[in-house]
Amino acid sequence: MSRDPAVLFYTSDFLTGTSRMSDEQCGQYIRALCSQHQEGHFQREELLQILKSNDSSVWKKFVQDSDGLFFNERMDEEIEKRITYCNSKSHKGISGRKKKSSSNHMISDRKSTGNHTENENDNVIENGISEGVQGEREKTFRADVDSFLEYPAAMREKFVRYWTEPNKSKTKMRFQLEKTWDTKRRLETWASRDKSFSPVSDREQKQAGQYQQPAQPLPILDIFGGKKN
Repeated sequence: MSRDPAVLFYTSDFLTGTSRMSDEQCGQYIRALCSQHQEGHFQREELLQILKSNDSSVWKKFVQDSDGLFFNERMDEEIEKRITYCNSKSHKGISGRKKKSSSNHMISDRKSTGNHTENENDNVIENGISEGVQGEREKTFRADVDSFLEYPAAMREKFVRYWTEPNKSKTKMRFQLEKTWDTKRRLETWASRDKSFSPVSDREQKQAGQYQQPAQPLPILDIFGGKKN
């Protein structure tokens, strides 16, 4: 059986999760994600062939499974979601063929159950969002903001709380509704308007880095902008 040729790609998550990568690193990352989707988890040598060096910052986007193979957690999640969705479509088709030999009462029950399952999966596809995915996007955003240690933690927290406020339909956060986004510039503007803002010294930044490790950006893939970015 051939591999599924497609998987959901969350462009917003990808842009957020790779905002501090070079164009070359973005290319390596997307190629590695595509290879994982088509070929599965990597041996270290296989991933190294794509990333070119052991010190590439793209390595942090991949973790090891129980067999020591490397993989991107978000990509694995999106693959599983796609399989679940496709299986639900297939099951609905089989149920439809059985309707002709069933009573009207049974037909009604099957149709109701089948549509409920399909609609739940369709909503995930059409809206590109679920509670779990939205939570991962917020974690990715928070990790990006927390990497700017020159700003006080209290200010970063206010910034995150403001920009992660969801819209009425709970499908997007405030920062995702912006036409353009650059976290560094947004923080600079925020700090310039905050009268209580006082820059964090290099020494304080170093100490903060020792005691407060920012959460790892979660993959995409918004292909998936990631369980992790």
